[in-house]
Amino acid sequence: MSTGVLIVAGGASRRFGGRNKLLLDISPGISVLEYSVRAAWNTGIFSNLVVAASEDGAPKARSILAKLGVRGEVVPGGDERSDSVRNGLAACKGEKVLVHDAARPFASSQLFSRVCDAISTDVGVVPVVLPTDTLYRTDNDDSVTGAIVRGTVACAQTPQGFPLEMLVELHRRAIEEELTFTDDGSLLLHYGKALVTVQGERRNFKITYPADLEVARIMTIKAGIMGAMKAGG
Repeated sequence: MSTGVLIVAGGASRRFGGRNKLLLDISPGISVLEYSVRAAWNTGIFSNLVVAASEDGAPKARSILAKLGVRGEVVPGGDERSDSVRNGLAACKGEKVLVHDAARPFASSQLFSRVCDAISTDVGVVPVVLPTDTLYRTDNDDSVTGAIVRGTVACAQTPQGFPLEMLVELHRRAIEEELTFTDDGSLLLHYGKALVTVQGERRNFKITYPADLEVARIMTIKAGIMGAMKAGG
């Protein structure tokens, strides 16, 4: 079955301070957005790639696709993540689609493949990692009301994978009911569809705050040093 990939890049970066974090460089001359596009396209498993980009990010997204020779297109993002996904899905082709947040630049080819291989009819796929922190339940007054057993929860990542027609239909229903969701796995759960997990990756973290970008830059510097060391024997 042919598979497309949608890179969601329409966010306002509010928690980053309003600057479009996706346009900032992780390593010299390579932005967060380019890292994410490269990560997806270099897998070789996608027949087409769509970027749902913010207004200020669209020119950069087009230049990245041209630079990398990607078969795909750039479409407008939306005010909410769900809006960006819906706009992007309209341009996606194939029987399956993977939806990936552009703010996760370090997803490996193996992760994209694991998600893609696990998709089946009417079943969505979400990569997860187990939490390492102690989890508390709090109320609106910031008082602790209980502890959550770590073994009963997991942290969702992207890329998430779905049958394309099913995801398009569920988003159509959500529009009619004026519902929004923070990810597409939650959309499936709301409508009673099956959702399975595959193993995620610790390095596949989401760049949300300025400190996350600094961590990403350090990771790439370290990777470059390690690569040079291996090359030198």
